[in-house]
Amino acid sequence: MGGVTRSDAVMIRLEAAKLTGQSILAAEHEALYLWRKDLEERREVVVFDPVKGFSRRSVPENR
Repeated sequence: MGGVTRSDAVMIRLEAAKLTGQSILAAEHEALYLWRKDLEERREVVVFDPVKGFSRRSVPENR
């Protein structure tokens, strides 16, 4: 699949927050926002299934 996962994005921002003194909550919010924007640009959504967990699905284009 490739790319940065949600947990990767959050962990990277949290580490950066520790180094710069930024609020952990603000860093997590920013990481999740950037991750969501990345999914939107690739026309994907994240869905949750209680059995399978989280997964990405492509969004079909409206024609």
